[in-house]
Amino acid sequence: MRLLDKYLLKETLAPFFLGFFLILILVFGNIVYSNLNLIVSRLSQWRPVSCYLLCKLPGCILMSLPAGAIFGACMGLGRLSGENELTAIRIAGVPSARIFAAVMCFGALLTVAGYMFQELIIVRSERAAENILKKIYSVPGDLPIEPDVFVKSGDYCIRVRNIERSGGRLLYRKVLLYSLSWTNDFPALITADSAEERSGVWILRNGTAYTFDKKGLPATCAAFETFSLDIDSSVFSSIINAPKENSAYSGLQLRRKVAEYKKAGIKPGDLELEYAFKQAFPLSSVAILFCLVPLCLRISPKSAGNSLVLGICVFFVYWNIMWFARVLGQTGGINPYIAGWSIVICFSAAGLLLVAGVDR
Repeated sequence: MRLLDKYLLKETLAPFFLGFFLILILVFGNIVYSNLNLIVSRLSQWRPVSCYLLCKLPGCILMSLPAGAIFGACMGLGRLSGENELTAIRIAGVPSARIFAAVMCFGALLTVAGYMFQELIIVRSERAAENILKKIYSVPGDLPIEPDVFVKSGDYCIRVRNIERSGGRLLYRKVLLYSLSWTNDFPALITADSAEERSGVWILRNGTAYTFDKKGLPATCAAFETFSLDIDSSVFSSIINAPKENSAYSGLQLRRKVAEYKKAGIKPGDLELEYAFKQAFPLSSVAILFCLVPLCLRISPKSAGNSLVLGICVFFVYWNIMWFARVLGQTGGINPYIAGWSIVICFSAAGLLLVAGVDR
């Protein structure tokens, strides 16, 4: 039976690497696209920027492993089915369960590799990316921020058009601020040409303050040259400071943080969601294969084209389950643990249904 295992592995590896590298290019390309503002604003610092992007590569590799498993199973088993080799193997007395077990062993190896890669490589690369980003932000020059981004904290929601450095100070230009603490109905609105922080107090200059009545109509309008507000400095600093990504924590660290937050009566928020994903995501490969192998054995795609279409369809399902579950988990639509385990749950449930009738 070792010959059968080697043969199945050989047929699966080539399409696995093809699908893996194809999706890796797409995922990494999305990382580059989302950091275009940073790249363009820091062309003179191309070395640290390149290192930052490379530090994001390990995370893309982990996300691409299930995609490789999808295309490996669909195209590898599809070719064997198209040339009637699977039929010959079955006629020779090899049960479908034996073929299933051989491919699942490959999935188990991917899962173990995924867990080790996640805890040993990705955590370190994400920490390195954070440190590099902080250094990039600290260098004089235009700050790499996205324009027209709203930041919310406490009773304030703030939009800053751009940020400049002036004599060692940061000037926030074209500021729009909503204050929810001034009224119980519509928020008060403050616009200012510029703002800066001084000793924990934010000074807004050359602006206008508006309040609204219960019907949403303007109640007062007052222009000002300078206006002082006690705003948490983290509101503005979060616009330019490198955030602490949850992916930079190991699974054990996230588990401890979630426990600490719950003990203190604080909602863990995205920490709990990230912990659930770190627990479950490496299992995605074996869960997907658990569904795909019986599916391929039952429908027997007869051509490479059919196998490719099947792989694309399954990848589409996998990708959308992952992102919809993350969005629903972040917004509170579903429990964060259900969101994190959604791929494993969905593909495992489908696999159980398919396995039951694979030899009928």
